[in-house]
Amino acid sequence: MMKWLCLFLSYVIMLSSESWLGLWLGLELNSLSFIPILINHSKEVSLKYFLVQSFGSVLFLLGVFNPGLYIFSSLGLLLKAGVAPMHFWVLSVTKSMNWPTLMILLTTQKLGPLLGLVMSEFFSLTVIILSALLGSLGGFIQSNMRLIISFSSIAHLSWLLINLSSTVLFFSYFSIYCLISITLGMLFNKMKVFNISQMNFSQDLPLKISMSLSLLSLGGLPPLLGFFIKWMTIELSLLPLILCVVLIFSTCLSLFFYLKIVMMPLLSPFNYSIKWEGWAMFSLLLNCVLPLMII
Repeated sequence: MMKWLCLFLSYVIMLSSESWLGLWLGLELNSLSFIPILINHSKEVSLKYFLVQSFGSVLFLLGVFNPGLYIFSSLGLLLKAGVAPMHFWVLSVTKSMNWPTLMILLTTQKLGPLLGLVMSEFFSLTVIILSALLGSLGGFIQSNMRLIISFSSIAHLSWLLINLSSTVLFFSYFSIYCLISITLGMLFNKMKVFNISQMNFSQDLPLKISMSLSLLSLGGLPPLLGFFIKWMTIELSLLPLILCVVLIFSTCLSLFFYLKIVMMPLLSPFNYSIKWEGWAMFSLLLNCVLPLMII
């Protein structure tokens, strides 16, 4: 219970900090409280995470305390968040995780580094384009669903980096992304799906529908919730034309692959059940009812 309490406390510290020192304290407490959660899963994974986060902290402090090396603070934060091209540790760590731990790593654990990038007013067209393209193309050669969702998080980081200039847009996008991702992860956990081949197994119809909606919403299919947050970003942010084209192209690539995945469970045998419970009902409300309220 103590590690979960410390993890929650680290989020509070990072959100309330107004200085680099406060952010650094929150980041370190966050790493130290998340590592025991990983140790229960795998000692190898926890060691990899510890080494990457430690190196990222060294870069971050090097840039903070040396004005001439200010770029290193941003590099350290990008490494901690797993932004392309410094994303390889994320794939190595996530490919064997269980779904609940994976969802924490891919959602709320990115909050601290992204808040640091907000404070540093970071913007790099190259990093954003690389994250968008590598995140969308990486899923084409994967059959492990955990790696596919990891690549999806890298693609969404490009959208989050664009929204760093607007606090309202950033937190709106981040909150909706976390809700969709966690819902999808819990559905995969309930269905015991870890590989694309397992998508053909017989399951209750509500589970298949809710999983498909969450996956397509994560990809940004209109008129689901994931589409509106991307549309809002393009409409309200003053983006260069080339960046808009790359983002839309990467979204189309992701949707093409997600549609292929979704067709497998929907066309396979299923149990004729009309009982909607738990995460399945939440997915339906989140991805179908909430967009209607926004419109």
